[in-house]
Amino acid sequence: MRPGLLLAVLAALCAPGCVSATDAPAADVGPDAAARAASQLAARRAADEADFLRQLDQTLATRQKEDPATLLTTLEHLLPAWESEQRRGREEPIERIITLRVVCNLDAVLAAFEQGARERQLVAAWALGFARVPPNALGIESPHARARVALVKGLQSRDDAMLRNVLLGLWKLHDAETPLRPLLDLMVQHHDPDVRSNAALAVGAVIDDATLPAALDSLLVALADKEPKVRLHVASAAQRHPAPAFTERLLGALPTEEVPLVRASMAAALGAARSKAAAPLLLTMIDSAREIESSTAHAALVAIFGQDLGVHGADWVGVVK
Repeated sequence: MRPGLLLAVLAALCAPGCVSATDAPAADVGPDAAARAASQLAARRAADEADFLRQLDQTLATRQKEDPATLLTTLEHLLPAWESEQRRGREEPIERIITLRVVCNLDAVLAAFEQGARERQLVAAWALGFARVPPNALGIESPHARARVALVKGLQSRDDAMLRNVLLGLWKLHDAETPLRPLLDLMVQHHDPDVRSNAALAVGAVIDDATLPAALDSLLVALADKEPKVRLHVASAAQRHPAPAFTERLLGALPTEEVPLVRASMAAALGAARSKAAAPLLLTMIDSAREIESSTAHAALVAIFGQDLGVHGADWVGVVK
């Protein structure tokens, strides 16, 4: 196991729920094509989740546990495959495999995290992020709260690699009960840029509209972090939770941001905020030679003005003041 996870910008490369070329219907055209494709994708995912829950229920009923050493080795080997599939936006099948193993053997994974050798702890830290069971009618309880408690204790570690994986686990759990203050402190104060990045990712996953005010000041500080991945994850949080303070800061940050992926995430956040003040900035991006910038600026302008006037800056000059 390498010394901790250096989290790639996988969420930005392919947003959750995006349709890959292999998922899209081959010959579905017309004004309702996107809606039909989304409906078909949702139906497939619902069927896949139902199959997974039945398999999980059957495995739990047998009460057969894996050998802990074999289990941790298997999970370690699944990590590269998971990372690879997530970058392609098709991680759900392998995530269900990992979740089944973790949920059915949670005691062993917790023991490895709390008492195992360091290499086993590193594996268990990220694996605990897969301890959540979707809501279901089969009576299967989700044990994710136990994983959250263990991972929150792990935030006290002074081992940078361990912190990266613990934060990755907390991000994956998406548990709103996760205490914010330790995450915020790591996001703005830690010396390791990957720890700060993973902390920003975790903060974005656990905040909601009720807890955003308590996190906002720290998020605004992190938006100016020298590490691009931190800025990226904060901009993604701003996209999910638009707020006037975010918009004001993004309007000032976008013109000087040099990393295309971060610029795109900032543009998406301004689009989500429906900020007409951002339109002139987006107009300068829509004709960018970088597709990630031009396509995101176009989508943001559509979101702001509620109409699609075209993919070129000249198409929008009449409405952008």
